[in-house]
Amino acid sequence: MRPVRAPWSLLPILEAYLVVARELASTSGPVEEKEFLQACLRRGEAARTEGLLVTEESVSTAMFAPAVALARNLGLISEEAALEDREEFARRVQALRDLAAAIGERETAPVLSPA
Repeated sequence: MRPVRAPWSLLPILEAYLVVARELASTSGPVEEKEFLQACLRRGEAARTEGLLVTEESVSTAMFAPAVALARNLGLISEEAALEDREEFARRVQALRDLAAAIGERETAPVLSPA
């Protein structure tokens, strides 16, 4: 029996985190959260239009809020935050998102029986 996995349930969350991480990596200095969330919405809509995001539900302020909270807890929102740290956060989130997408692709791929 195979263990139950649900990468599709993580993908919207990780894509929302990725939008926030990329916006943060392109922002220098302190972040005003209300304006930042609006910028994330614009970035997310553009990424979805370009086909860079798989899930529609990943583009919403409700999905972005936990990612912003994590960034704040990591010290990435403050004025003292280094751009390199923000970029590293984006790389890590991208790697997690890519892993979840790859697992999801394997889960939906047809299983061939041995001949």
